[in-house]
Amino acid sequence: HRRLAQPVADSPRAYCVAETWPVMTHMQTVSNRCLPLSEWPSLDQAAWTTALQPSDVPDKSHVAAYWSKDTRRMVVGGYGRWLTWLGERGFLDSSTSAAGRVLPERLSLYIADLRHAVGEFTVAARVEQLGNAMRTMAPKQNWHWVQRTADRIRSAAKASRKRAQPP
Repeated sequence: HRRLAQPVADSPRAYCVAETWPVMTHMQTVSNRCLPLSEWPSLDQAAWTTALQPSDVPDKSHVAAYWSKDTRRMVVGGYGRWLTWLGERGFLDSSTSAAGRVLPERLSLYIADLRHAVGEFTVAARVEQLGNAMRTMAPKQNWHWVQRTADRIRSAAKASRKRAQPP
């Protein structure tokens, strides 16, 4: 994908996250929109800001401070996609913490909805991005189950791709 320094308002392209991931505007619906960081609930913005602060003590609560700009952008986009989905489903309560919204049954519904719109590798990537956001924004909780879910989806997609290839 081509990168632009700034999305252009009258451009035929919209951007999921400023500077990358172009999506054609005629295809853009609320369903595939990634809520920009500036529109996240204030609790989420505060948690993300804290996660970006470097720390003298190496711990998992500030890991995002050491990620590359591209990794941060990808995680912000993935988490923004999750927030958009929560809003569509009526689950986005701005008084609830980011961690309080990530529940196994919600993740299952999210995955099912994503599967109607994107391929399995993209579903796995979105789940992994959500897990990365959670492990930095709510580091005291165990988010391994989210990563394991992404890994299972990716493994199944790889196996499916191998079966689909002609001998």
